[in-house]
Amino acid sequence: MMSQTPEDVRKWFLKEVEKLWPLAGGSLSLRKNRCIRPNCLICQSGEGHPAYALHTRLGGRQTSLYVPDELVEKVAVAVQNRKKLQELLVEAGRRYVNALKAQRKKR
Repeated sequence: MMSQTPEDVRKWFLKEVEKLWPLAGGSLSLRKNRCIRPNCLICQSGEGHPAYALHTRLGGRQTSLYVPDELVEKVAVAVQNRKKLQELLVEAGRRYVNALKAQRKKR
């Protein structure tokens, strides 16, 4: 890899991040909920009604956000892209430190 400046790293990072949209933090999970109907056969059987939720932390508190079935695939992609963003941050950090070191040697 050729020597990069910190500005080169910034430009590379922003270009790569733009490719990752959509992004969503947290995790997506399928849960089984009880409904409000008192004589629901599904709930009485213990099976529950399937529903997806996006679990995140906000202000130090655990939160859940209902995700309709038709949006699950899109939200799953966004959560997966968050994992790719984390990998990108690690790579950006390495490149940035190497760029700073190279800049220091040129002085």
